Amino acid sequence: MATARTLSPGLNLTATWRSFQVVVLLALAAIGAGVIIYLIETYGLGGRRRFVENPSDVMMRAFGLAHFWIGWVFMFSSPRLRSGAALGKVAALTALGAALCLFSWTNGGMRNPLLVMAFYGYFLIHEIRDEANLFVAYGDAPNDPGREIFLRRLSVSVTLALMTAFAFIQMLHGRMQVKLERIVADPAPWLEVIAGSLLVLGAGSWFLTWQGARRHGIVWREYAPLLAVYGCIAGILTLGSLLGSVGFNLIVLIHVMSWLVFVRQRLGNPTAPRNWWTWLRTTPAGFISLHLGAVAVVLIFMAVRVHLWERGGIVSQLFATSSFHYWTIMHITMALWRK
Repeated sequence: MATARTLSPGLNLTATWRSFQVVVLLALAAIGAGVIIYLIETYGLGGRRRFVENPSDVMMRAFGLAHFWIGWVFMFSSPRLRSGAALGKVAALTALGAALCLFSWTNGGMRNPLLVMAFYGYFLIHEIRDEANLFVAYGDAPNDPGREIFLRRLSVSVTLALMTAFAFIQMLHGRMQVKLERIVADPAPWLEVIAGSLLVLGAGSWFLTWQGARRHGIVWREYAPLLAVYGCIAGILTLGSLLGSVGFNLIVLIHVMSWLVFVRQRLGNPTAPRNWWTWLRTTPAGFISLHLGAVAVVLIFMAVRVHLWERGGIVSQLFATSSFHYWTIMHITMALWRK
């Protein structure tokens, strides 16, 4: 917060920064709810099995899946999809997402450290770019001629910086080396290549971003709200990664909550919605109810998966931690239809 105030005295007056603070609090509240469920299962029910073994992971998947499902429902019911060209684009992106999932599955999925890095990069560029889009949508972005080019380059640079930090933390803990040992005999050269490549790519990207900003006359101070958001995301991911999966789980929750807060603020209050579906889609109360209802459904399935199905069966696998990155790949790829 102190860094943010240094960047801009009026930062707290911007919708981008005010909304992001709400987003972080909601993400932490979601994990807090997971902790409460964990305590009830562990000490209240005293069963030998728990579906909440990691509160941040369970709540991340619950809110993440709800976000994906609702996004797909809204997408397929959108008037913008009522044309052959739009349907063809969605079909092509769906096929591409399925192909990426198949490639990941046949090459070890999240057990393969190279695919882990690729997946993190894919999600982070999606999240970082979305934060830039929200910065523009909130009306805080300056109307510079080169703004879009600058934001694209900045998004890539920030993503590479985050991936570099994540990779070095994984190397520090030895997690990446352990995973590499499963696919190569000597992981040391691979670690050097990964670290060196990320550093070179990151340095080159930041140089191009800085040069582009100078060429287009970009004033960095005018982008203070977005830079503050990026700084907080970097801090959360870095510090959280030192604790295991908490960092990435929080970033996913921040992504979900960012869109939840933004859309809720943009919805009107129709005096008399035509039906319950209109109420769910077009009113703030309905939109929040829809998300909380979807989260509750996911949590119920997760509980049934552990306590009744004992983690067996196809449906159980769909809600497993190991399957979440497939859902995420499909979400990110299909979301490209709006670009």
